[in-house]
Amino acid sequence: MSVSIERQVLRYLFTDRDVYGPLITEGITSDLFTEDALNPSMNRYAILYEITIEYYSRYSTPITREVIESFATELSQTPEEAQILLGAYDEVQIVGKPAPLAYLIDALRIQYRKYTWRRTLDESAAKYSAGDIEGSIQHTYAGALAIENVLSTREKVVSLSQGADARLTAYSTPTKPGVQTGFHTLDKVTHGLYPGNLVVVAAGTGEGKTTFIQNIAYNAWVYNSNVLYITIENSASDIIRHMDALAANIEHTALKRGTANSLELDKLRGVFTSWSNRDNVLDIVHKPECRISFVESKLRDAKKKYNLLIIDYMQILSLDGAKSRIKDHTYFADLAVAVRALGDKYGVPVITPSQVNRTGAQTKSGAYGSYTDAFSQFIANTADIRISLRATDPEAAEVAPLVEIEAVLTKHRDGARTKFQISANFARSKMVENSTPFAAAPTPVPAESTPATYTQNTPEMISSEGYSDANAPL
Repeated sequence: MSVSIERQVLRYLFTDRDVYGPLITEGITSDLFTEDALNPSMNRYAILYEITIEYYSRYSTPITREVIESFATELSQTPEEAQILLGAYDEVQIVGKPAPLAYLIDALRIQYRKYTWRRTLDESAAKYSAGDIEGSIQHTYAGALAIENVLSTREKVVSLSQGADARLTAYSTPTKPGVQTGFHTLDKVTHGLYPGNLVVVAAGTGEGKTTFIQNIAYNAWVYNSNVLYITIENSASDIIRHMDALAANIEHTALKRGTANSLELDKLRGVFTSWSNRDNVLDIVHKPECRISFVESKLRDAKKKYNLLIIDYMQILSLDGAKSRIKDHTYFADLAVAVRALGDKYGVPVITPSQVNRTGAQTKSGAYGSYTDAFSQFIANTADIRISLRATDPEAAEVAPLVEIEAVLTKHRDGARTKFQISANFARSKMVENSTPFAAAPTPVPAESTPATYTQNTPEMISSEGYSDANAPL
């Protein structure tokens, strides 16, 4: 097995307590370090792994060099073995920036599968050569099952009467906010978007679905989240142009036509300068005929772990191996399940807009558009959070650049409900909640801050002159 994979995984364990959860949840054990564990002179990484997991189970905190020393003694290691462990610990600490944890887990599993299968075949061949044909067959079968057990997700049965102490601790420990959207009421009610959340933004034609999710993507980015924006219909250059207009508070048509004036160009230069020192990313990918497997490849191979995934939009995303399927409500339900599984696997909330029709009567709960089309089943049954957008004056929305929109949180797994008003300037690709002064975009948070530091109620923007441009005209 590649030692570099082991070193990177162990470095995660030594430096970040948040990674223990995925490792334990997915049943990643020292068995994955098989080659080292089977070699007495090279088992230091497997032992280090066991120590870190044991220490976490006791104290829920990252491990230190002193802990390695004490555990080496506790495990009755000889001084020589203790020095080997300490040397391995020091070796791991100098590894460069680790790859995404999900990628490392997959790499470990692939290596384990290859090694286990090769070893199984060798041992089965030895049994066959010795005349134990039945034993050879059974051993091969058992090896295949062992591989499957490691590769598959391990589902655990949890008893309601157990784990009371852990639950009491969790209930009394404030959680960090999830990914911030920049819309204060939404962030306050949801406490941010959490990994695995599937968020559906439902609206009719021209009512701001794409503009809304672009504003969320940009806001999340300036609050230090890593964002992956997959666009299936619009080009990446279109999305970038709209976000430039949003950030600089200028009309996107001027950028498209190449008619930006000197003042607008100065604003853009100021925006670009403020972006140049950012460490987090907002990656935009245009992929026509996009499939689930493509989305997963982008999450899996990312150089930096994404905190938010946007798919624009899911109704035209394709299931792998389903070319002949009729796109009825069952198809969209399966598609939703697949997307939510990606969110769970890679620890990202997923946002997607959904086109709805207005042919039916509005429901009492305000779930606009969830009536006749097949995709409404997906909206109603699979979203963790559903947000309905509706222009207060639909006729004006078709021609006016400035539109008032009612946003309704019609569904939330925790039972939360709310609504708020949005002012939308489609000419400048921006939206802001009406409870605060209108502005272009949130002020970029310093790189050393985290999304948990978000406390602003008023999105603002930094202009090319370096001052707050909150009073900029619509």
